[in-house]
Amino acid sequence: IEQGVVDSLVCDCCRTDVASTRAGAAVVYRDRSAQEIRDIAVRVHTPSGWSDPARLGPDHWQIAGCPINGPALDASGNDIVAAWFTAADGRGHVRMARSSDAGVSFAPPVEIDNGGAYGQVSVVLSEDGTAFVSWWRRAQDGAELAVRSVTGDGKLGEPRVIGRTRASRPDTVPQMKRAGRRLVFVWTEDTDTGQAVKVAYSEIGDTA
Repeated sequence: IEQGVVDSLVCDCCRTDVASTRAGAAVVYRDRSAQEIRDIAVRVHTPSGWSDPARLGPDHWQIAGCPINGPALDASGNDIVAAWFTAADGRGHVRMARSSDAGVSFAPPVEIDNGGAYGQVSVVLSEDGTAFVSWWRRAQDGAELAVRSVTGDGKLGEPRVIGRTRASRPDTVPQMKRAGRRLVFVWTEDTDTGQAVKVAYSEIGDTA
């Protein structure tokens, strides 16, 4: 097993993600500077080594502690989509950015939710280039798991509610995967008798 260091100063508790591109394996993580700027970076492992970090946004989020709210990544060929949470302006946002050159550069981010999102994102890239982003967002009696589509040319679909939780600020990380023309969502939720695993399905045509 080959091991190595991708970045020696990163956000401690935010999860990472990885996806396979034509250029090599791409990783996404929340980077960290000496000034506590904690923005999202993507690097690709090529035959010549790790690429320079591609900074998503950048958001310039300065926070003296890990938000425990990591990014997500998916890829097909040279196309990569990354989704993440930020609260650089004191309000929760979920954003997505796209790369068409295997992670060398990313287009400006698309706002998925700027109304006080909670994050814990997942992202899936479909065969036609449409991306789907899922995240927790504020609801009247707890929170909602929502999904929203973004076409290859940046057109946003309407958010669709997949599930709900009584938690006022959920910290579970829902997983979203594509199975043919269907999106599958799995997450955990506290109940009166313990913790349950919830599953939901949505046809891709219903969320585009």
